Amino acid sequence: MTRELAVGSELISADGDVFRLRVAVKALAEPGTVERLRAALATALGRQVRLSVDVGETGDTAAARAERTRSDKQKRAEQSIYNDPFVQQLIENFGAVVDPSSIKPAD
Repeated sequence: MTRELAVGSELISADGDVFRLRVAVKALAEPGTVERLRAALATALGRQVRLSVDVGETGDTAAARAERTRSDKQKRAEQSIYNDPFVQQLIENFGAVVDPSSIKPAD
């Protein structure tokens, strides 16, 4: 749950050692989960921090950015396949069909 809180939250403000997050799912804002994330942040930053979590509509979360990146990579991979001259020949000459679910972007 702590990881889900971290990737599913939007940073609203960071003022010194005080961080304010917003999550869309109330279950992520449970006190124990928030405390575990606060402790992880304190360890990573090497200092004590305060963390508050609000519940509401979120925008730019780490999970949303990761999904956009994944989607963009997938679209580029599909375009690469459909634009390949050999694939185009197979489609035109033999009625081949590309199964989009079989296309995986190269990492």
